[in-house]
This record gives sequence, structure tokens and C-alpha cells, in this order.
Amino acid sequence: TSHWQQPRAVFLTGSTGFLGVYLLAALLRQTAATVHCLVRAEDAAAGRVRIQQQMQFYQLWQEAFAPRIVPVIGDLALPRFGLDEVNFSELAASIDVIYHNGALVNAMYPYARLRASNVGGTVEVLKLAGMHHTKPVNFVSTLAVFFSDVYVDQIVLESDYATVDAGL
Repeated sequence: TSHWQQPRAVFLTGSTGFLGVYLLAALLRQTAATVHCLVRAEDAAAGRVRIQQQMQFYQLWQEAFAPRIVPVIGDLALPRFGLDEVNFSELAASIDVIYHNGALVNAMYPYARLRASNVGGTVEVLKLAGMHHTKPVNFVSTLAVFFSDVYVDQIVLESDYATVDAGL
């Protein structure tokens, strides 16, 4: 049975990034789901601390969120995110929907440096989505935001708001 509209379990990549913490908070506020967050850390306890600290930094943390956040220790750049086959399969069987927000974002890096995380990570997300039962994938990408014609010959600051380019 599909539970993507009212998920019981969500898989989220990029939960410790700027957009990711807001996405995680929204998922926790707007659903009753447990959110399995892919996070680079030594172990689950360190992963939980990292997620909580990021949410606290952006003033999004609520203690009631704690039981619904499940750190999944891994890395987008690795096959199966670094999980063994059993844990990857169990994760795939337990989730209803995927929010793939994680990426290595650096406009100065060459494609070769970005490929493992951004392309390989997306391939692994799609494998996860198709395993056991089909799960919807919500893909988030900020790559093209500041690469439109609107920003040619312009310095872009972190505080700038994106301008929509109708030509995209």
C-alpha cells in the first residue's frame, strides 16, 4: 500500500545543510512520519547530535522532534551510501517517500569532484526508491539558481535573493 501522501517513514538526504534543516523541520511539523536522515558521522549518537545542533543553530529544534529523527550514518558518494546490503534493503522496505536534497555544492569544483556525491548519490537514491516497493522521489537541486542569464557579470552574495529567469 502506498503511503506517500501521509508517510509513516521518510528518507531525507542533506538534512544538515541550510535548506535541509528547514525541510526536515517542515516534514516533522507537517507529517507524523519518522524521518530517516542520511548524515555523515562516526555513529548514530554523533549523527543525532549533528542534526540537532544544526536545527538549534537555525532555531528550528523542538525536543518533541527527537524520537522521530533516525540518523542513517552514510555518505552520498558511496555505493548504497556506505550501508551494507542488509541495512540498505531494510531502509528501502521501511520508507514511503524520499526527499533527495543532499549534494556537494561548490560552483568552483570540476564535474569530476562533484560526480560521486551528486550523480552517484542520485543513482543510489533511485535504487533505494525502486527496491521492495516503489517510492516517490522528491528531488531538490539548487545548482541552476545562480547560473542563469540574470546573474551574468554579477557578484552573488549569500544574502542575495534569487531572481527568477523566465528563460529557464
